[in-house]
Amino acid sequence: MSDPLIDRLARRLGASRTRRQVLVRGGKSTVAGLGTAVAARSFGASLVDTQLALAQQGAAPYTRPNVHSPAAKLDAYALAVTKMKALDADDPMSWSYQANIHGTLLAQSQWLDLFYTCEHHTDYFWPWHRMYLYWFEQIVRDQSGDPDFALPYWDYSDPTQQYLPEPFRKTDNPLYVDRRSTDANFRDASSPPIDDPMFNYCNGLAQSSFGLSPSSGASERLESDIHDQIHG
Repeated sequence: MSDPLIDRLARRLGASRTRRQVLVRGGKSTVAGLGTAVAARSFGASLVDTQLALAQQGAAPYTRPNVHSPAAKLDAYALAVTKMKALDADDPMSWSYQANIHGTLLAQSQWLDLFYTCEHHTDYFWPWHRMYLYWFEQIVRDQSGDPDFALPYWDYSDPTQQYLPEPFRKTDNPLYVDRRSTDANFRDASSPPIDDPMFNYCNGLAQSSFGLSPSSGASERLESDIHDQIHG
């Protein structure tokens, strides 16, 4: 028997595949197999009888642009966020649902047991977040109507880019989030650079092991030094 929640997400994204097809096929989804496994775990579904969506099989990889470049397509991103916010909170493609998967709890939600499933300070930190962004990107692509949309990245290690682009800071833009810190929402190009070791991702990438050892593990160093501070 299929899981209705996963089936609905698959239908919304316009594709449906068997477990074997999902795990074997790669295409643009370099993390398709892993992403499917963890996504099914997050939704509480079994891979044995669940069909999941994979978009644009066999095409060339997407290239994620710098958020400060014109290639970032922030208008398309804003359109997608507008549509996602208009969906019911229990819709897997809604803004609220996606936020809750990653960590925000809705006390009255019927899907409460599916939320707060993100992997933090475990060996699955990198693959889980890669999977999460993969599926979130496909939802944004679907809701924006732009099949070539790729999520932009923010290189805040660059002292000249330690601020969010204006659309994220304008209160009338769907990309604005008032729960962000004041530094994030009001810091602009004229603000002085931040001299903080948390921006030095080289400390993590230079580690000789992957795991969680604070002194030598790349995963823990990158999560604690870079991810946690800006995330909070």
